[in-house]
Amino acid sequence: MVDLNRPFRLADWNALIQQANDKRQQALDDGCEAPEEPLEEVSSPHRWRRQDIIDTQDFLKVLCDDDSFTEVPDYWPARSIEEIETHLANVAPCNCCQIGIEESYTERDYALIVFPTASELWDNTHLPLVYETEGNAAAETAYSEWQALDNLLTNGASEAAVSAQVAALNTAAGIGWGYASSAHTGRYNVEPLYQWLTPSSLRTSDPVLQFVEFFGTTYRQWVWCQSYVVVRVEFHRCGFGSYFTYRDDYRFESSPGRLPILKNTYTYNPQSMFCRNHKFACAANFVGSGDCDDVNDCLALLAAAGKKFKVTVEYHTTRAYYPGFPV
Repeated sequence: MVDLNRPFRLADWNALIQQANDKRQQALDDGCEAPEEPLEEVSSPHRWRRQDIIDTQDFLKVLCDDDSFTEVPDYWPARSIEEIETHLANVAPCNCCQIGIEESYTERDYALIVFPTASELWDNTHLPLVYETEGNAAAETAYSEWQALDNLLTNGASEAAVSAQVAALNTAAGIGWGYASSAHTGRYNVEPLYQWLTPSSLRTSDPVLQFVEFFGTTYRQWVWCQSYVVVRVEFHRCGFGSYFTYRDDYRFESSPGRLPILKNTYTYNPQSMFCRNHKFACAANFVGSGDCDDVNDCLALLAAAGKKFKVTVEYHTTRAYYPGFPV
């Protein structure tokens, strides 16, 4: 720490600048948000200005998405230096955005469940999908909050407005994920989608306000790391002595809190809480009359063709730059 009981020297300030630039390089190495250019060290003679402190604070805000600095008065006090030192010592680069697509998949052999009677099979097929209604409604709410945030960023809203909307979105996403991650059913033919989703694989971060120079004009723009997830469910059914391949795709946005917003934005498949299962079913009292025999023939056909129930999950991450507005 700089001893502020003695005169503040060029070497003291340049040491802080070097630490800040080291943080910037660490952020770049880790795929995190970082200022476009490093801070410049100063040389003698140099008289510190209020703008020196503000520029350094803005630099560190981009690195760590931190707005905890106090306003710098016209005659900046030692507290401003202490805040910068504390920030450098305790906050690691954040807003990491590992741009690209991360993919995982799982697959299962098709299986057969035999119910004692046709009525029991019917009853199972119509069991309730627990939290489907509440989960879908919460997902709609969270998605509307996501759209509201996107609109604020596009139109250059204030930091206060964006922060408030981020909080509202994260609250709504948390409620939605609470329902989604508790969704379940005893139906043989469907299962909840959440089991294949890993929130930690989402890279979405809080929006960060940047200031950039372009042909002598300073522009303010919002930047954030966006992630969305695509779940692709591939399954097969039999008919006419052959099999048919089907695919359902679900696309979900994510919140700055890195939770999936389980409103499916692929409108051709609106269901969002549940998907088809890998299990077939028949009733035991129909054995020998076409029901179970047909299902077993289908399972044998799929096994011979090497067909499996497969779920592919893709996490798409991009760095979004919203339009700049002149300061």
